[in-house]
Amino acid sequence: MGDTSHTQWGWDHGVEPGDFTRDQVRNRTNLRKLKALVARHPSIQVRLGHQ
Repeated sequence: MGDTSHTQWGWDHGVEPGDFTRDQVRNRTNLRKLKALVARHPSIQVRLGHQ
């Protein structure tokens, strides 16, 4: 997930990292796209964080 969503809470509630990113609009757009992808393909495992 990288910088699209930093926490499980952020992923669950559709909240991008806010001030921790340079491009909030792009992060918000990408988060919505990723959530839609996972909704279409529920077998995808989402792993949050940088590692």
